[in-house]
Amino acid sequence: MAFANLRIAHKIMSGLGMFALLSIFLAGFATYHAHRMAAGSRSLVEEEPASLRAAALANENKTKMHQIWYASVIENDAPDFAKMMEQVAGERRELNEHLNVLRPLMEGEAKAQFAKVEQGLADYVRATDAVPALWHAGRREEVEARLHLDDR
Repeated sequence: MAFANLRIAHKIMSGLGMFALLSIFLAGFATYHAHRMAAGSRSLVEEEPASLRAAALANENKTKMHQIWYASVIENDAPDFAKMMEQVAGERRELNEHLNVLRPLMEGEAKAQFAKVEQGLADYVRATDAVPALWHAGRREEVEARLHLDDR
C-alpha cells in the first residue's frame, strides 16, 4: 500500500513517528558531543593551569637571571659578585625544573616551538657562562657585549 493511499490518521502517526525518531537521534548526537566537550574541558582544566604556571615561573626565572647579569656589570665587589653568581645558578636550576614540567605537556607544533625556546635558552646560557671569567679579568666591555647591553 502506498503512503498516498493511507488514512489521514496513519499519515499523521507516521509523521509523528518520524519526528520522534529524529528527536531521539538529535538527543543522542547532542549527548555524545556534550560528553566529548566535557572531556576536552576537563583536560584543559587539569593541564592548562599547570603548564601556564610553569611557563610563567620559567619566564620569571629567566627575567631574574637576566636582571642579575645586568647588575653584575656595575658590581665592583668580588664577594657580592660571587653571591650574584650563586643567585644565577639558583635561577638556572629553577628554570630547568620548570622546563622539565613543561616538556611532557608539549604536543605537535607546540613541541617544535618549545624546542626552539630551549635552544635559545641554551645559547643564552652558553653566552653568559663566559661572564664570570671576563668580570674577574676586568673586561667589563666584553661583559656588556655578551649581555647585549650595547643593543639598547
